[in-house]
Formats: sequence, structure tokens, C-alpha cells
Amino acid sequence: IITCYDADSQSLAVVVRSTFLEEANKTDRLAVYLAEDQVVGWQKDYGAPNGQIDIPDYAHRQVLRETFNGTWGEPVHDGSIEVGAVYTKGYALQLSPDWKPENCRVIAFLYDPDTYEVRQVEQVGI
Repeated sequence: IITCYDADSQSLAVVVRSTFLEEANKTDRLAVYLAEDQVVGWQKDYGAPNGQIDIPDYAHRQVLRETFNGTWGEPVHDGSIEVGAVYTKGYALQLSPDWKPENCRVIAFLYDPDTYEVRQVEQVGI
């Protein structure tokens, strides 16, 4: 995963490159997401000793902010693919002014849409 972030325009460009190490006869899918860590906000604690309490400044981890290519991603190949084949795809996204780029990560994973088996996952900061 290669990222290029322009702080002035708050635009993020991402290139994901997948190299197949074995033959595949199904259509694998690639899903690419943007997540932000350390998002401070309200959280209910249902396990508190005196019952439910509200925590006003809870630090949420890995909050899904956006998807680059839809909820379920997109097909990487159609049918079969040979060993050593490379699939490269580029994406662009405008970050919200409320998001902290220093806490954001791009997460990409390749998976089998029939079994939902994740074949490979990577993540990088922006």
C-alpha cells in the first residue's frame, strides 16, 4: 500500500498492489478502508459495578471512517489468475476536517467472497 496525503487539500491518494503467490480459480475481492484510531467520544459501560454509566471521553480504537471501494470491495480478477500476476488499483478520498490524519490508517485485504477467508491483509498510516 502506498499513500500520498496532501494536508492543504486534505486529499488522500492510495495505490494498492497485490502479487499472487499461487494460482487462483475464483474471483478474489479486494476491500480497502480508512480507519481512525483514538477517536474520543461518548461510550456506555454496561459492565460497570453500579449498572450502566456513560464515559464522556472514551478513546475509541480503529473507527471505520470510509471505504475506498464499497462495503464488499471489488473483484481483483475474473476467473483464474497465474502465479506472479500483479493487480494494481488506485483510489482517492477527501478526508473530513474532523478527522486527524496522523491517527488514520489505510487497511486493505484480499479475500475469498464465497468463504470470506482473508488471504492477506496490510495496513499503513497516511
